[in-house]
Amino acid sequence: MKASILKPIVWNDNQYMGPTGQKSRTGYPAKYGFGHEEWNNHPSRIWRSFRIFHTESTDRLLEYSGNGNLGILMIASHAHTQWAVGIAAAVEHNEKHEMLMIANELNIKDCWKELWSLQVVRQKFHQKKARFLKFWKKQYFWLRWRCPQNLLYWFPQPIRLDPASLSGKQRLTTMYGRFQPIRPESIVQAVEDQVPPIYQGIIDWFLDGEFDENFLPQSIRDNRTAARQMSRQKRIGTNVPTNRLVEYWVYGKRAFNPHHHLLQARFVEFLKSQGLHPIENVDYIDIQYKKDGNHILVEVKPTDTVLPRYALRASIGQLFEYQYRINRTAQLEVVFGTKPENDECGLAKHIGIRIWYPDGDGFVHCGV
Repeated sequence: MKASILKPIVWNDNQYMGPTGQKSRTGYPAKYGFGHEEWNNHPSRIWRSFRIFHTESTDRLLEYSGNGNLGILMIASHAHTQWAVGIAAAVEHNEKHEMLMIANELNIKDCWKELWSLQVVRQKFHQKKARFLKFWKKQYFWLRWRCPQNLLYWFPQPIRLDPASLSGKQRLTTMYGRFQPIRPESIVQAVEDQVPPIYQGIIDWFLDGEFDENFLPQSIRDNRTAARQMSRQKRIGTNVPTNRLVEYWVYGKRAFNPHHHLLQARFVEFLKSQGLHPIENVDYIDIQYKKDGNHILVEVKPTDTVLPRYALRASIGQLFEYQYRINRTAQLEVVFGTKPENDECGLAKHIGIRIWYPDGDGFVHCGV
């Protein structure tokens, strides 16, 4: 089931395109002079069809984000008022090794120059650049969240919020390390008019599916208003949400789970760690590389929502076609997101295909 929250982040008066040196009284920004979320709207924060962004997280939120069942309305306090600044749906979290991989691919480490140009940051580190760089080396990778590109939207102008209508209280949470559970229809009512049609999938996500009532505080559970009914009525006649699939063209339309990008990226990093030089997405082949003089063709198949045996069946036809068309002596491999059963490994060995699957921070294989 899904969960929706309000999540406080540091105020930024530059559309969250980079740090602006705003002074904060509490939390990480008060201690170090900036927040990692200040780049949340920067156009470079796109990685393999995902928007990458950050807020503080908790173990409770990670329970939902593991399956993309988290929706976040990011809010900030300014001039004694609270504002909605950005919204994201179908949010998943990045594990530490994934954050490091993403940060390195996006050259996040180079952002230190923007930070050191800010007076407040220099003051926090007593004008000692070496001390700051040592700190940044351990902190640059904090990119906790990802979601499909069309499911994160940053409001051109912050939206003034009415705490009473949202939560029944006079003030929303302001603590960076905390979050405030809220009904999804309350979020929709607060921001729907400011979300353009191209991002309608965000609104659909908040109105579609089952949300966990037990996630909400008792006061909200007891205060069922007409908002939910109104939101459900408005949903009638809308298009089917597309947040669960990403589409691309290969002689027509082919759809795959967004996890495809992440699994492929992990395997590419694994190959690079072995001193190999993989090539991605050429001639419609996910990955190609050479090892010991052999040309290897790789098909990536996430298996989080598809049984490995079906993924293997689909891969066999694709791989043999690639082999026939590209290099008839090439070795064939498929990458799964989960460990296959013995039957899949036996079949792969029988027909000369190797299956890779995650094992800790790396990959292991079966088949040939």
